[in-house]
Amino acid sequence: MNKTQEQAEQPSEDQGVVAEIKQSMTVDKEVPIDKKVPGATFSLVALSYLVILIIVAFVLAAVFWSFSGS
Repeated sequence: MNKTQEQAEQPSEDQGVVAEIKQSMTVDKEVPIDKKVPGATFSLVALSYLVILIIVAFVLAAVFWSFSGS
């Protein structure tokens, strides 16, 4: 075989490897949480907002408490 025939065969092998890698990266075997438990995404968002609100409330309370002593 000469170099041109080897180079001509190489892209097909590379394309097979590239296609296999692309498929393994794009095929997701996990089920999304909203399909597994309906309404779960809403509750996660709602709980995260509540947690952030509670943290902000504690920070504000600490700031007001520290200035009320002086």
